[in-house]
Amino acid sequence: MDALPRFVLILALVARLATAEKKCENSGGDSECGLQVVKAMVDGFAKHPEKFIGLTVHSSYSDFQAYFHNTGMHGCPRPCLPQEEKCVKFGPVYPGMKAVLWVRNDGMRNHPQWFPELSSGSSDLEIAKVLYQHGNKETPRVCQDDEEEGHFVPAEQWDAFKRKSANPQPKQAAHLEKPFLNCGSHGIGFSVLDFEGHFPVTKPSSYACRTHCADEKATYFNYYAPTQTCHCPPPTAKMVKEIVEENIGGKVRCASTEYIKKLETSEHAEPAVYEAVAFAVPLLLMMVFMVAAVAAISLSRKRCRQLQTLSESGLVAAETGEAVGEEGHERILMMGTLLHETTSEMDF
Repeated sequence: MDALPRFVLILALVARLATAEKKCENSGGDSECGLQVVKAMVDGFAKHPEKFIGLTVHSSYSDFQAYFHNTGMHGCPRPCLPQEEKCVKFGPVYPGMKAVLWVRNDGMRNHPQWFPELSSGSSDLEIAKVLYQHGNKETPRVCQDDEEEGHFVPAEQWDAFKRKSANPQPKQAAHLEKPFLNCGSHGIGFSVLDFEGHFPVTKPSSYACRTHCADEKATYFNYYAPTQTCHCPPPTAKMVKEIVEENIGGKVRCASTEYIKKLETSEHAEPAVYEAVAFAVPLLLMMVFMVAAVAAISLSRKRCRQLQTLSESGLVAAETGEAVGEEGHERILMMGTLLHETTSEMDF
């Protein structure tokens, strides 16, 4: 009679162990497992790499946790597989952004040994991924580039999913990537949201955000419309595609934007106008003078020819002894008038 209850107890224990094995957990840095993982990454592996079979200097926090779990050390639970938990798109409204900014501005500076995978050049996205592996409850798993928000792959389906991912189907034309523009485009974010010392501010529009970041001497701007949140990424930040459509990002200085036209107008347009006027007015006056001079010379030549004709007529009459008559007097008067006008024009 005692054999049956004992058999049932064994079955229940096996079922419980199986359930526990299926449930994943990324160990936090304050747990015994997490402390040993960090210790191994910082010091243990460098001194005794032979003790960590299968690991390398490039192994992640999850890799070390998996090693301790498989060897039954430090009470480490099974770490979550890469896509085992539901994911969240990374962007300005990422739930763990507060923790990310703390790590960037305080954690890595005062406690670099807590984050051996990170450096001053790490992006906010990389920090978020590391915090997730470290079991930080405020930072959910970040979706991969081609992953829809909320997607996950159960552990029992992981092997089949990996085989399918290794032979992806070609994308249909409707799913081709959108053009990637630098000039304030929807669906664009940055690997680092704010340069050191800058904190998010509220602005009524992307134009106002771009103006603010330009005044702050930033290279990029990043604006999330639903919350009117404005970020000013540093020049080392990398543009990221496939962010939520409500996120608008781009370069602060872009030749096709109204803001740069405004800058050029306020900073450079007036001197440029003055220089253009100072150059054009003398040139215009010179051209007017040249046209007037050519016209005057042309008219003078014409009247000189008329004078020559009248003079020749008068000389012929004088040589032949013909009477000048009324017509002759008119010619002489015309000659006088032309001579006076020509002299006046030459004085001009």
